[in-house]
Amino acid sequence: MKHYTIAGRYYGYFADAPEGATEVPSRPLVDDATWDGAAWLLPAGGDWIAGFCAQVDAEANTRAAKVATEHHALNDIMLGQLYEALLLTLSADPSPTEAEYPLLASLVGIAPGVTTLPEAAPYLLATARGWGAIAGPINRTRLIAKAQIATCTTSEELRAVRDGIVWPG
Repeated sequence: MKHYTIAGRYYGYFADAPEGATEVPSRPLVDDATWDGAAWLLPAGGDWIAGFCAQVDAEANTRAAKVATEHHALNDIMLGQLYEALLLTLSADPSPTEAEYPLLASLVGIAPGVTTLPEAAPYLLATARGWGAIAGPINRTRLIAKAQIATCTTSEELRAVRDGIVWPG
């Protein structure tokens, strides 16, 4: 079985060469790619960039969610990120009340080491910062891959970028 092109467009994968077909080394990663005799040329711009970038985003999200569920309570991560300013305010408040900080009050007696309202702030700040240490490298890898995808001009370059992504963790 071999890959074939007719008039510069991918034709298929066959045991025998179809009439008028030229054998090519691989199938292009993008349907609208054209064979120039040496490489699959990717169309300028187009939906293929967004499609491959979406695949990278999905993989980054999957990896981040896996880390989140293995190492942190996802709700704690989200609270830590969304309410970091609130937590800093709590840390500076000399007499916080549960009525003023209902989200943080929900952690008292439940989250590890949180027995009073003031203990909720350091707990969630540490959780948020720990998540940042994990999410940062995943996000960096995602952004680099998407930037590289946007510069690809051949299917071979795109394949090298796709196959060369090394996710942290």
